[in-house]
Amino acid sequence: MRAVGLKLMLLLKMNMGTHSYTGECPKCLSNMQKWTDTRNGEGGECLECGYFFYIKEDKRTLKEVNELREDFEKKPLKKLKKQQI
Repeated sequence: MRAVGLKLMLLLKMNMGTHSYTGECPKCLSNMQKWTDTRNGEGGECLECGYFFYIKEDKRTLKEVNELREDFEKKPLKKLKKQQI
């Protein structure tokens, strides 16, 4: 799993808009490598305790949203609302 995180970090570094930095690991308080990318989200990996995270923005399809709405007893949508940003 660690190799996947490192490969992902290297892949993100190849994209324009990627910034890497060192931050504190929330699990063991050691320094960890972190990165943010304007297109791919953010992530980090601690090379001391093995903790890693990866956050990515995405968008659900109309079908996925309607399946979730059904769980909350809401009527299905005919189309998704336009996102402002």
